[in-house]
Amino acid sequence: MNPLLILWRASVRSSANTLRFDARMRFGALCGLLFQLGLGIWALSRLIPTFAQWQSAGENVLTAHLWLTCLLAWPAIALFAGVATLMYGVGSDETLLLATQPIEPATLLRALYGMVLWRGIGNWLAFEAGLIGLALLLSLGWSGLPWLLLLVLGALFVAWLSLLGTLLVTRYMLPPSPRALLWGLIPAAGAGLLLLLARTTPGSAFIKSLPLLNVAAPLTCVLICGGLLLSLLLAWFPLARRLGLLYLATLQQRQGRARSARSLSWPGLRSMLALLSRLRTPTGALLVKGLLQQSRHLFTWARLLVLIALLALFTPLRPQLAALRLNDTMQVALYAACMAFLALIEYVPYAISGEGARLALYLVAPFDLAVYVRARLLSFLCPALLIGWFATILLGIEVHLHAPSLLASLALTSLLLSGYVTFTVLGSASDADLTPIAEDSMQALILEEFPGTPRRLQLLGLTILLFGGMLALCWKLPLLAALLALAALDAGLLLVGWRVSKAYLARLEG
Repeated sequence: MNPLLILWRASVRSSANTLRFDARMRFGALCGLLFQLGLGIWALSRLIPTFAQWQSAGENVLTAHLWLTCLLAWPAIALFAGVATLMYGVGSDETLLLATQPIEPATLLRALYGMVLWRGIGNWLAFEAGLIGLALLLSLGWSGLPWLLLLVLGALFVAWLSLLGTLLVTRYMLPPSPRALLWGLIPAAGAGLLLLLARTTPGSAFIKSLPLLNVAAPLTCVLICGGLLLSLLLAWFPLARRLGLLYLATLQQRQGRARSARSLSWPGLRSMLALLSRLRTPTGALLVKGLLQQSRHLFTWARLLVLIALLALFTPLRPQLAALRLNDTMQVALYAACMAFLALIEYVPYAISGEGARLALYLVAPFDLAVYVRARLLSFLCPALLIGWFATILLGIEVHLHAPSLLASLALTSLLLSGYVTFTVLGSASDADLTPIAEDSMQALILEEFPGTPRRLQLLGLTILLFGGMLALCWKLPLLAALLALAALDAGLLLVGWRVSKAYLARLEG
């Protein structure tokens, strides 16, 4: 039998056995399907009249907006494909085992692409294709089929480009070098120019300024589909061996890289470590561990740059916030809370589950289980509150808030972040597992900062919904009522989350 078919059959059988014997996986898949079903019904009720409205506005408007719909649907596919490439193509033991077998590099690359399609984007690709395709057929009739074909082929092509881009970045840009950072500034500058053009140009004029969005349809759409299909065939057959060699070189480079990680000396880092070292408690130890761990990653600097960019965007976004009928106190508090949320959403949902095999050491340590849960919660709550308070003070100074209003903003920010961190940190205990072991930096990144399990995806989705609901609560209620409602909500989340997290960890301890 063809080795490629054998690898694909093994992947499909592994997924089927997981669903058959793992109750948590079945529950996660059921919750995901129900979520997609509800989201699909809601989105379908919006897409059908929107497509009909575009059609009534004329062929040019319909073509431009359908192109824009495709361009907005493809980035999600690219993101999931990149995450799947890191999980199944670079950071797994299964990949290393296959790399030692007498299998052609082209076959390994094709197997990886099939695994990315099956485990990484298959669910979301079917969801997007079914949702948008049904909306196109119900609103445009059979003339929407070329656009559905373009959506699917474009998603497959974008997934291939994401796989290739992830391998190139892993091979040549990790760890970051000055040359790699210089090359990385080129697409960032291009994206910045597009955003600047979109901001300084009205929406319709911006769409018309992009020639790709104004091509004639459906003939040109079919021709573009043919070009995408030809590109996939070229990548699948003539170029597969060269790209497979790149894949093997990436694996070899990752395995041959030095494991030692240098700690970058931030201004004031040593003083903070010396101060925290005096706290001979689990909370102090976890805070020291977190500071040392983050100091070894240059991605932390990227996170700081994102925070600086968000601070700079507050003034341009104030008219949109004022249009929501938010006063200055609410604007500062909600924006600062969103900044802290975006800065920590990368790894807070995996606070306990990301420990992996290290969690066994905490469970057998000579202190009560509640001590570890409290220390883990405080070790994530402290940085979240520091970011939120610092941003609130800076934004309050910028909008000239008086002292009582600034204190109200600080209180509102604290309640928003406390509820969010409490829910996501204590909820992460539900996916705790003592078996995963991170043997290199890539596996540690996947274990600690990627939603690689159904339970993690559920927690991430619920966290986003909770934080959005808290923001909506602040938007609809007066300030005093919002403070009281958030305080009651935080207390309820703490009580329920505390019991649930201790129950899950006690099950592992037993």
